Amino acid sequence: MNNKIKHLTAYQLVVGMKIRCPFNGDEIIISDLIAHSETSFSLLCKKGGASFNIHDTFELIEPFDLTKCNLNWINDEITEVNVQYDLDRTLDFIFGTEDHFDKAEIEIIPYVLNGISYELIENTETIILTKDSFQSFFTALKNKREAVDMIVIMGELQNHSQRLDGTPILSSLITLHDFSKTIQPLLNSNQTKTIDHWRDCGCQFINIDFLQKSFKR
Repeated sequence: MNNKIKHLTAYQLVVGMKIRCPFNGDEIIISDLIAHSETSFSLLCKKGGASFNIHDTFELIEPFDLTKCNLNWINDEITEVNVQYDLDRTLDFIFGTEDHFDKAEIEIIPYVLNGISYELIENTETIILTKDSFQSFFTALKNKREAVDMIVIMGELQNHSQRLDGTPILSSLITLHDFSKTIQPLLNSNQTKTIDHWRDCGCQFINIDFLQKSFKR
């Protein structure tokens, strides 16, 4: 290594490096590195661990082969965490949605954006899918990954919502454009007239509510 290099950035840190503890000046060996976001990460040694700013620098005590550094380790970890988060939400959606024939229900609701709040469109009907219509749509949905990603990721699927009667729901809000392109083709064609009416009324967003299974998490 270049002996002139004494201070490293967070991006140059590697498990196994001996550095000076930023708090008490002790010599420590990095046992783990955990990226939390694009601005912070945790550094661990046998004495414990602490969080640091991504722009902090660290004093290298013993020579280390810097060719072993993965300058993208922070972004790689964040990407992996985000992928796992989306996967968890997808599984929560697939297995957390009530699919019992007599209980399953999906409600599709048109909204307009008024300033910073979403408002229901007056004098319009929502689309409610139950029993056979639910089974047909949900089966098609599960077999179309693009549509699932649209609901879970783009629509920011929420699993802590509930209806006025207290019934828990999985709720997703997506734009009318995305809905028309990805979700509407999975619906029965007899729903087209209702959706066209929403467009005529200035609909901008579509909220999709899935009845949530009642089970302990």
